[in-house]
Amino acid sequence: MINTSSSKESSSDPISLMLPEMTEKKINEIGGHNIVKILEKKVYQSDLGKTNDRLSIPEKMILLKAEDFIKPEEINLLMTKDPKTNKLNGIPVLVLDPNLKEFNLVLKRWQMTTSITYNLTRRWYDVLKCNNFQVGDVLQLWSFRELDDQLGFALVRV
Repeated sequence: MINTSSSKESSSDPISLMLPEMTEKKINEIGGHNIVKILEKKVYQSDLGKTNDRLSIPEKMILLKAEDFIKPEEINLLMTKDPKTNKLNGIPVLVLDPNLKEFNLVLKRWQMTTSITYNLTRRWYDVLKCNNFQVGDVLQLWSFRELDDQLGFALVRV
């Protein structure tokens, strides 16, 4: 079942709320459930940098509350640092690109001065190479839970 409702969403454009049938089928094939659209954003130069190696997901752009797709224990983990490296912890996530290719990335949460940004990191550049995203492209990000309840995401090019 796909949840497209949102208290933050200002547009009710039915096209932007539709998950492509092939993407939904792929999510179902891998045992995915709780499919929710969480973001529609333009790609910025900072999302394309090889050295950045991340897709930014500003909390203010998320259509739902983070707690609606990230479990409380995952949020707690994202807010803590690894004692060995002193770097923020991340959550391994499966990401389906627009061609339905699977990538293993890491979701991180960055507390900025006045905002919070989630980021898909580690191997994001591999996703870029396979999809040739350009500045100004519009992407939707959908979340889902895998059979083992691991958080996953699907990217859709609009």
